[in-house]
Amino acid sequence: MKPINSFNPSIVAASGIIETNGINKNEQLVLYNDSFFGLLLTFADGGQDVLPPGWAKDWILETMAMGQVQWKVFNQLVGTNYPIIQVYGAIYEAGEHTARINTSMKRGPAVTPTASGVPIFSATFGSINTASTVQRRHIEFCVMAHSRKAPRPGLD
Repeated sequence: MKPINSFNPSIVAASGIIETNGINKNEQLVLYNDSFFGLLLTFADGGQDVLPPGWAKDWILETMAMGQVQWKVFNQLVGTNYPIIQVYGAIYEAGEHTARINTSMKRGPAVTPTASGVPIFSATFGSINTASTVQRRHIEFCVMAHSRKAPRPGLD
């Protein structure tokens, strides 16, 4: 497994090349489009496919090396507070393929208030509309760890 360099699609950076560094036949490319941009992908064999916004998908080229994959923004969801805008993934050699993937990465707006009622972030995790107690504890722990305050009872 070799991770690929992640990239951030945008209206300004509307196209580019994914350097997979793939040199063998039958390699599996797994991409996670953690953004609200839909991408059109063009593979080394000339084939094309779509990677929708907020989607994870894999491809295997059986007749040639994965090589470079061109990407181009072709649509965009309208939304605010998307937690991340990044495409990332990895390439797997023939003997190390992972399970095939073609699924939604659920994201969306959901406000998680602090004790003061001020939102600290927006995201949807699976079908849960607000962060779980564990997630709130983790966020509060990180903030406390950096501020050097003593932990509050019941939160650690």
